[in-house]
Amino acid sequence: MRETPAQDIFIPEEFSEEQKMMAQACQDFIDTEINPNVEAIDSMKHPELVPALFKKAGDLGLLGIAVPEEYGGLGMSFNTSMLIADIIGASGSFSTTYGAHTGIGTLPILYYGTEEQKQTYLIPLLNPTARVEGEEAHKRAAYQVLPLVSRMILEEDGCDGTELAAAGENNENSNKNECNIMTKSKLCYQVCEKH
Repeated sequence: MRETPAQDIFIPEEFSEEQKMMAQACQDFIDTEINPNVEAIDSMKHPELVPALFKKAGDLGLLGIAVPEEYGGLGMSFNTSMLIADIIGASGSFSTTYGAHTGIGTLPILYYGTEEQKQTYLIPLLNPTARVEGEEAHKRAAYQVLPLVSRMILEEDGCDGTELAAAGENNENSNKNECNIMTKSKLCYQVCEKH
């Protein structure tokens, strides 16, 4: 343990009006959209329900709380993101789907993606109802429906991009031409279309 100065400790009473309004909007969404549908969500008998709820969550900005505005997020603080996660955490299985989408689905692109990948993929992840025109719309729509395979390896284990491209070429579930390789620091992250 280490000592922490009092000014570095955040307490709920320090939430701003904007953060409180975001929390209330999230709670209203849970109360009106999730809680009345918990049984239907958990039964998985209505496969269209969760995607429809995610579109509504995206319209409210709940899918990109801490993602910078330049990529379609709200650009709010980590504390705000944790406040929203705490509220959504009480929403049953929807919270698991939400956490996977906003965490493992979005953050690798935000942290490790190239600028082009961020511009291409983050908007539809943060707001599934966002309208995009022309060729870009075709590219994004195609990305959204693809089943993907991914893996991460450390740079010292041979991650120079070449090995990942070769692995994609030899992987029965992927195609070399359909792989994106993202690198940052000593970590490589590969996403490939699954066949």
